[in-house]
Amino acid sequence: MIISSNERARIQAKVDQNWRQLIHELGEFTEDELHIPNVIGIWSLRDLISHLETWDQIAIRTLHYAEQGEHRPWWIVEHMSYSSIDEFNEADVEQNRHKSLAQLWTELHETHAALIERIETSPAVTAELLAVDTYDHYADHLNDIASWRRSHSGGEDSPDRC
Repeated sequence: MIISSNERARIQAKVDQNWRQLIHELGEFTEDELHIPNVIGIWSLRDLISHLETWDQIAIRTLHYAEQGEHRPWWIVEHMSYSSIDEFNEADVEQNRHKSLAQLWTELHETHAALIERIETSPAVTAELLAVDTYDHYADHLNDIASWRRSHSGGEDSPDRC
């Protein structure tokens, strides 16, 4: 099913709006602050950057599979299976711990640019395919960051920015 240009534009706008908010929010932190643990569960914001890049990759793969008429479950990633989404996320973040923060930022922006290109051109684009891995996902993590800031405002690990 090919979506209308208005629906594609609506999806693109939601992805863009939440992406820009999330990148702006992450950009408000210093490099040291990005390494503070336990911001989102046990993760630092550095870990979140890695996580976001992975899920943008998954959104690209999801579109690819949909274009082929196939539907792949989220846990099939390069022929590896995981018993839960949390297990997958933890393994993925751990796999990227050796990367520098600069490398993670670069990969995040490059992958997101590829995702945007795919959204602009894929005949398989639907809100149902993309929301959970993109704009709803970004919003969830914006809420995580806001919650952490509220609970740590004025604390020694966090600047008072609420």
